[in-house]
Amino acid sequence: MASQVMPLASNLIDRVILTAVMVRIWGITGFEYWSILMAAVTIFSIIDMGSQISFSNKMAEAAHAGAKDQAARIYAESNMIFLGLAATVMGLTLLVALMPPVQQLMGLPAPLGARDQIAVLALGFAVAGRMAMSNQAGVYRANSAFARGTTLIAGIDLLRVALTLGTLAFGLDLMAAALATAASVVIGNMLMMSLDIARRFPLFRYRVARPTPFSTKGQLRLGLLYSVGFIPSVVMVQLPVLLIGSNAGATTGILASYVLLRTLSNFLRTAISKFTFVLAMELARLKTQKRDDLFDSTYRLVTRAVACLFGLMAGMLLGFGPDLMQLWVGKAELFDPLILLLMLSPLVVTPTVQIASPYLTFASRPGPVAKAVLLQSAAAALLAVALPIDNIAIRLTVAVYCTELFPLALVILRAVHTRWSLQTLWDEASATALAIGLLVASYGASVAIRPLLDGQVMTLAGGALIGAAFGLAVLAGFYRPFTQWKANR
Repeated sequence: MASQVMPLASNLIDRVILTAVMVRIWGITGFEYWSILMAAVTIFSIIDMGSQISFSNKMAEAAHAGAKDQAARIYAESNMIFLGLAATVMGLTLLVALMPPVQQLMGLPAPLGARDQIAVLALGFAVAGRMAMSNQAGVYRANSAFARGTTLIAGIDLLRVALTLGTLAFGLDLMAAALATAASVVIGNMLMMSLDIARRFPLFRYRVARPTPFSTKGQLRLGLLYSVGFIPSVVMVQLPVLLIGSNAGATTGILASYVLLRTLSNFLRTAISKFTFVLAMELARLKTQKRDDLFDSTYRLVTRAVACLFGLMAGMLLGFGPDLMQLWVGKAELFDPLILLLMLSPLVVTPTVQIASPYLTFASRPGPVAKAVLLQSAAAALLAVALPIDNIAIRLTVAVYCTELFPLALVILRAVHTRWSLQTLWDEASATALAIGLLVASYGASVAIRPLLDGQVMTLAGGALIGAAFGLAVLAGFYRPFTQWKANR
């Protein structure tokens, strides 16, 4: 239970509470500057190139085959590789901290002052430190203690949030917050997790060995395959922040609005992903057992349920967005309904992809997902350059999120449905219709009730009641299909 609750709790506290405190204490300009600093160094995490996943898999295979000594050897030799990758991250971070042309390219004021240089170096050290110790998660997995590892990683994230909130409480600047981020890596990853591993799994205590073909054979190719989906995703998250920050026409508030609205939409994805991942694993199990009829009926039921969730929550966010933004960060003017609608559009127009994509992963079919992400990246890059939209935030939002509809959704849905029929088309169309219908209905109810309520708290309380009413109606509508599905299992 803790392994499920802790990551969600740390995500909630980080994205909701820490973000709100930053905006309220540093103001819009300070928050935008922090966002650019974070993006400028976080983008270097792509240097991992899928190494963590590939080495973790190799360690797990050896350990589960009864050869834990070999798994420990793989761990030691991979640590040398991760140290090299971490050193590369620090080298690139030095360029950002010390070279004015690179700073201008990243959207930072050049030249950086001494305190800002320290902040960049501290954030870069945090990325490099996590990369150097990244295979610690593989140790827990190899020893069948993955839940403990996940809980510890979430705890370290909470430590980072707590230390950062401490600097904000004392009125300290961005440099102190960056140093707090670096300190959490030293305390959490380098000390706490290393000591826990040494105590629980002495064979896997941290050490470094020269890489040999025993550990590295085939790993570069595998790592590159795993990174095909990872690298474009990271770039599409961090690059828009740098592009908006470096755009001379972007006035104060545009970047903050983009980041905050993306936080809202991503939190919706993250919260529901805890539900969709479990359902995707069940679908993969049914497909493996060749229970095709049950697979089809389960897919139909769960995708419609997810579509209803996305439609309802998207409508509520759009309807009560200004009040929510005011209560959250104290800046209702940062709410942009068009940008949020564009960000939520993939969840509403193609809601089944949120089940289909993890299903392909759990069914050991990563190829279509990687292909879809690559095509999406190419299409997003083309649109970002070619679209005749002056507002850079809207242009990048269209480029990143509308390419989730096409080509990404099309490729993934074609891979899930090996045979298309009228029933398949009906299933996909009905899920989309449910999501759009609930979005329109919940948004309309929100717009209608807002003028009748006085005060933000009362307005949001009214919104919660509307959401609960719609939720109960949806549950009532699903009662009969669910009982029929349960009887046919």
